Parts: sequence; C-alpha cells; structure tokens
Amino acid sequence: MPRQYHDYQFSAFRAQDLFGWGSGDAGSQFTVPTSGAVTISVRDDEANLGGDLRWNEHADDLYVSGASIRSDNGHSLGNGGKIYGENYTVVQDTHGNEYRMVRVEQEGTDQSYYAFDRSFGLPSEGTNLSVVRTYNVNKWFGDMSSYHNLTVPDTPDPITHPDPDPDTGSISGRLFFDEDCDTTQRNADTGQLEEGVAGNVVELRHAYTKEFIARTTTDENGNYHFDGVEAGAYNVTFEGEDGYVFVGKSPTGTPDSISADVRGDGAGTRVFVEEGEHVRDWDAGLKIESGSIEGTLFIDDECDGLQISNTSETLGENLIQNGDFEDNSIRSYSFSRINDWDKSGKVRTDNRDYGLGNERGDAVVRLAHNNEVSQDVQIENEGTYQLTFDALQFRSRNDEIEVRVDGKLVETVRVDDDKSVTIELELTEGRHEISFEGDTNGNRVYGAGLDNVELREVILTGDEDATREGVTIGLQNLDGTPVLDENGDPLTTQTDADGNYRFDNVPVGDYQIVGIAPDGTEFTLQDAGDDDEIDSDVNSDGVSGTIEVRHDQTEDVDLGLCEVDPTDPGDDPTYPKVFFAQDLDENDFPTGGFAISAEAPDPNPFQIPALEEGVEPTFENYLGAYLDLGGDVGDLETVIFYDTAEDGSVTEAFRIDPPEDGFQSADEVLAAYDGAIDTMEEMSPDIDTADLITLVNVDSEADASADDLMAMLFTPMENEDEVMPQDDEDEMEEDLLV
Repeated sequence: MPRQYHDYQFSAFRAQDLFGWGSGDAGSQFTVPTSGAVTISVRDDEANLGGDLRWNEHADDLYVSGASIRSDNGHSLGNGGKIYGENYTVVQDTHGNEYRMVRVEQEGTDQSYYAFDRSFGLPSEGTNLSVVRTYNVNKWFGDMSSYHNLTVPDTPDPITHPDPDPDTGSISGRLFFDEDCDTTQRNADTGQLEEGVAGNVVELRHAYTKEFIARTTTDENGNYHFDGVEAGAYNVTFEGEDGYVFVGKSPTGTPDSISADVRGDGAGTRVFVEEGEHVRDWDAGLKIESGSIEGTLFIDDECDGLQISNTSETLGENLIQNGDFEDNSIRSYSFSRINDWDKSGKVRTDNRDYGLGNERGDAVVRLAHNNEVSQDVQIENEGTYQLTFDALQFRSRNDEIEVRVDGKLVETVRVDDDKSVTIELELTEGRHEISFEGDTNGNRVYGAGLDNVELREVILTGDEDATREGVTIGLQNLDGTPVLDENGDPLTTQTDADGNYRFDNVPVGDYQIVGIAPDGTEFTLQDAGDDDEIDSDVNSDGVSGTIEVRHDQTEDVDLGLCEVDPTDPGDDPTYPKVFFAQDLDENDFPTGGFAISAEAPDPNPFQIPALEEGVEPTFENYLGAYLDLGGDVGDLETVIFYDTAEDGSVTEAFRIDPPEDGFQSADEVLAAYDGAIDTMEEMSPDIDTADLITLVNVDSEADASADDLMAMLFTPMENEDEVMPQDDEDEMEEDLLV
C-alpha cells in the first residue's frame, strides 16, 4: 500500500534571533521575541518530527519529504532538504516554570530554528528564559513532538503564506564519455573535452518522494536542461548506455565545469534548488566496463615456481578503533559515545567473566534482533586479513551474529557458547565497511554479545626473489590473437624497475598474459604450491591461464623466470626411431629385435611398435617402451638410433654397443647412451647431437682414451652412404617383429 503524505506547517524562531552566535547550551539566556518568526512547511507520512540520532546530521525518518522555510516577508531561507529535530531544549523562566523547545535543522545547511512544543506550555512574548538542559530526540522511544504542537508564542499558524507566483529555477548539465577514465570531462591525453553522449534519457524526480517531475534527452553534445524548477530538493537520474558504466563522482576539488556529480548507479546526490536558482554543470560520465591486469616478474633463484622462500605469517596492527567498546562513559548508552562505530545497538556492562579476556565489568555490545554495528576501515594493502572477535552467549543458544563486509554476508556465527571467532577476509585496497548484525530468530529482547573486535593484515615474510626490469609483457585473446591498441598494434608493456607491469582499462572479457623470456632465461613452474600470492601464473611458454577481467576489478598475474645455465645442454635429443637389435648378421645388420617408431604408421596392419601418443621420443622413453614390450637389455647386441635426413628419409645416426658380458640393467644402457652423447658433444661442441650422423661404439667398461674415442667417432660404418628404400625398410621391420 503506498504511503499517504500530508502537508504540515509550523512557526519557529531563527537560532541567531534567540542566542545570537551562541550555542544554546545549558546556561544560555534569551528573551522571547515579539516578531521575526519563520514558517516551516513539510510533507510527511506521519505528524511527528523525528531526530537524527541514527544518521547524525541526517533525518532518521526515511519518509519525511523536503521542507521549505520562509521568512515573515515570504523570502525562501532553506534549500528544500529534509528537516529533523537536533535536540530538545528545556528552558525555565524566573518563576521556575519549564517549557520545551525543539531545535530544528535542515540537511545540507548550517541554520538552526527553535519552536516551542505547546503540549509543555507556552511562555509569553518578552519572557526571559534560561536553558536548563538539552537531550536527544529519540524516535525509537516514541519521544517526538507533533507538527501540530510546534509554534511560537502569540503568533497564529501559519504566520506567512508562500509567494503565489514564486520565481523558478533550472537544472542543466552534460553526459560525457570518459575515455581516459579519470572521472573528469577533460581528456588528460589530448587536453580537449571528452565526447558527449547524445540521445540519453535524463529524468528529474523529487529527492524524497521520488515523484516524477520531468524527462528529457541529451542533445548531440550530451547537454540536457530542465526549466521551471521550483525551490526544493531533487534527483537527476541518467539512463546510461549498454556496455558502459558511470564513472562516479569526481574527487573533491575538481572544478564544477569538468566534474562528474552522479554516483555509480547513474543517480546524482540531492540537488538543492533555491527560489529562482539556476544549477548548472550537474554532469555525469560514462566509461567502458573495464578492469585491470597487473603483476610482477621475478627471478626464481630456486626455480621452484615461488617468488618468496622460507615464508612465515605475521599479523599487522589492529585496524579497528575501540573494538573493546571501553571508552563509553554512560552505562547502557548508544554508540554516540563510542568512537567511530555506527550508532545502532547498545553498549552494556556485564559482571560475568567470560573467560575470553573479558574482565568483570567489561563493556560489550548486545546485538538484539536486526541490531547492527559497523565501522569503516581503510585498507592500504590488498590481501588477506584476519578478523577476530569474541561472541558471548547470553540467554539463548539460538542467537546468531551475521558478519558482513560492504553489506555482503561472509559468515553467520551461531552463538551457542562463549567463543572466540576468527575469519579470514580477502580485502582490496580502499575503504570497507565491517558490520555485525544480530539475529535472534525474532526474539527482540535478547541477543548475543560482541566484544574485542580486531582486524589485522596477514603478512607473509620471507626472502623475496629479485625482479627484472624491461621484460616485454603482451595481452592476447583466448584464440591466441593479440589484443590491439588504439593504433592497431599489439598491446604490450614493459616491466618497470620493480619488475611490475599493468594493463588498465581492459574491456570486460577473457584474456591471457604472454611474457617474452629474455635470452638466457626460461619460465619457471606454473601454479606451484597453494598460495596464489607468491607463485608464477604462466606456463613454460610464458602464457597464463584464462584471466577473467571484471568491471572495476584488478586481476593479479605474476611471471617467474629461471636463469638458464649456459653449459646446460638443453632438452634431451629426440629420434624418429630406435632399433633395439638382438641379432646381427655378419655385416652387423640387425636381423632380430624391436624397431620402435615415434609415431605408428596409419594404417598399421602389422602392428609396428610405436610410442604412445603424446610421449616425447627421447631415448629414455624408447627404452621404457622396449621393456614394456617384453624386451630384455641382456639380449641386446646393439641399439641403433635414427635421424631424419633433409629429404625426409630416415637414416641411421649412431649406435651404442653393450660390454662383452652384455648390459646388466636399464640404468647401464642409459649410462652408455649418456656417455655416447657426452663424447659427441666434446668432440663437436658446435654441432647439435642430432646432426652427428656417425657410428659410435661404446664399451661401458672400457677406459678409452680421447684418441680411441675420436677413432670410434669417425670410423665409417659399412655401407653408411647407402640409403635403404623405404619399402624394404618397412618389410624388414615386419620380419623382425617379435
């Protein structure tokens, strides 16, 4: 059912007409004026004036509308904002008679007004009065004055009438595309004004009742204008554009001519228009929905995939102010006495010792049903934070405390006993609201206790690896195509002096980071360990997994490099085929054994042995396949390695022979192979192993001299220049199958 609003009007004195520039506190004196009263007109869904106990300088009553305030000559004094009772002021005349006044304030102004509550009696004009005490207007205790009872002595209500033909004002501004995303209309790169957004719908509504007043669209330059605007408080709301978001309000101090004035939802804060006032430059900015990608490139000395070693956790300083609630001076009082806590719930003292570090008489917060307390904290470093607090069980084991961060529920704690609670939070840089709300399953009397609230940063300590400057980092789509910059070139950046890089204003979507390893380096292990804060997020090719860029979020993608030993031979050689020969003819030609290929022929009617799909064709893998086929290293007469010639034919490259008593184990075969490779590299250090198409006979037990090894390396094998036709070779392999 919609709320029913009514218009109310009452008279009041301006504060300066009573107290001059004094405060109106206890002990102040004044004489009731005989003239000069103002008229306050307000629209509300109830006939009572609320206070500002909960929101401080803002009306507790969410549904009271704006108010107009006029002097006795009809001139507008206010700004159209909400009014509220700041406090009750009890005054006394010289005969001891007491009267109650309400101090009335209007949001967004520094003016105060005083009206007498006739239900407490009215003094006469000219009476000398002294302030005895002041106290809060409390809506929740039902202590409110009715608009009908607010007045000033000997003055009819209302004392003035609004001007029947008041001057009207206007509201105008501009909607712009914020290309450089700095919330202002001036592009920092070009020095020119940002482009306007044409054809966007703009609405004008009453700030409090949300009553629709007018609608228009922006012109070709993004400008809009509302004429005939009466004095009052308004909201200007922009429709927005698909794929774009509002930039929010510009920083304080930005010139009005280039600033943005609306929130991130496209609705401006209240616009106060006084009679005949023309509000200009009420502007809004749009930017592409985008996020950022950043990270660090580090030199992984240990090549373990982590950018820090010997890690341990320590806790930083407590970021919560007065989490033990000990600086309240009045027992069972509200949070108006507690530093930097929102004012809801009650601070209580209790004489029990809860065993959680709470001394007798310690103050706690009693969180009754839907009571909430919260505090803003400034986070300087994005990362993991530890929230701890004591939850105290009173009369019910069904009480719960809901813990929220920025309004989002992160955990519900059932308080079935006194307990200390620890919650780990991931917080980004900036301000965050930490709040606790009681849930007593509808029981509004009792509630769990809250005490000793602390929030500390979890700091990882250890030996950090060095970083590297000047490494190229690129951004690509998931299909491998590069993301292009405004000039159509691949988007890249360089790591700075601290090894950091960053891509800003990346449109929402899925991407990959690509690092270019400098000479003498290679990328380290990907996603090592279980801590994403200190690992490397790219594979051996320098390519990350999928990065989901979300609006206004920053994704962290780090890269680790290992320095390559210049004496490292690199990857193991690979071969298209290896023949494990078990029988040789008089010309050392293999007549029995296993010829294993890197890939099986297609079709393969004769079931020629081959490595499993995806297995790298290194000798160690070939040897494993030979053993899996039932081969015995003791039966080997020789092992023949093949290479692919320039014309595509497969030719013999070299051999390794067993000792006189044969190979005794697979490790001995591998040792003979490693010896052959080392010998070839020593004799021809500038030639790749795969290019040495010579016969090598290695006796694993022989102590050959360098001259003997040279002779073995360059001893031509019989018919080495004769290439066997492919058909004959395939037929031979079929005959040799075991």
